[in-house]
Formats: sequence, structure tokens, C-alpha cells
Amino acid sequence: MRVVLTDLEVARTDLEIGSEVELRWTCAPDQVVHAVVREICRSASRYEVPVELTMAAGGRIHARTIGNQIEAEQPYLHVFLAADTIPAGGLGAGLTAAVRIPARVETLGDWARRGLLTFFHNWRMS
Repeated sequence: MRVVLTDLEVARTDLEIGSEVELRWTCAPDQVVHAVVREICRSASRYEVPVELTMAAGGRIHARTIGNQIEAEQPYLHVFLAADTIPAGGLGAGLTAAVRIPARVETLGDWARRGLLTFFHNWRMS
């Protein structure tokens, strides 16, 4: 399973290969399935976002079509998971799921400092 995360979501997690996460398949939301992170792409990308996750297909990612390519508004990091179980009849069917990744603990001071630095860097770039 592929999960796409923003920079902010990556910063809020201690995600590494071997991390355990929980997911709920949209076709079976009452079942909690455990999964393990198998691969994390090295760089974020605006262009390799699956169409199924964009707003055009009912997802949450804002994207636009440019020729044959889909471009998201911001870059996303791709994380690949190996789930313990897959719903019956779901192999290769384009299943979607809600994923719960444990977040790292962040103090109020660290959160404020990160927010101020992000604002400062965005201001300098504009």
C-alpha cells in the first residue's frame, strides 16, 4: 500500500523503515489492520501522486492535470506499507484505507519555533 504525506505530516512522525502503523480499509472500516513501513522514497514529489488520491476521484489532495501528468499543489513523500491482511477480493482492486501513524511528542516551544522558522523561510522565498 502506498501512503502520501506532506512535509508537515512527515515532521510530526518518527517514521522509519520497520515502523508499525494501523490502517482501516474503506471497504471494511470496522477492522483494524496492522502494517509495517517497508520503503520510504528519498525525495518528495509533486508529480507522482496517484489519481485515486486526488480530489477528482474523491480524495483529499488538490491537484491539476497538465497534459498527461497530474501535478499536486505541494510535494508529497511516498511511503510504502506491507499490511497483515487484505480484504477478500481486494487484490489489485485499488483499495483505499485510512492510516494511523503514531506521532512523536513535540513540546509547545519546539512547535512554536518550527512554525516561526517555516514562516520566516516562506517570507524570505516570496
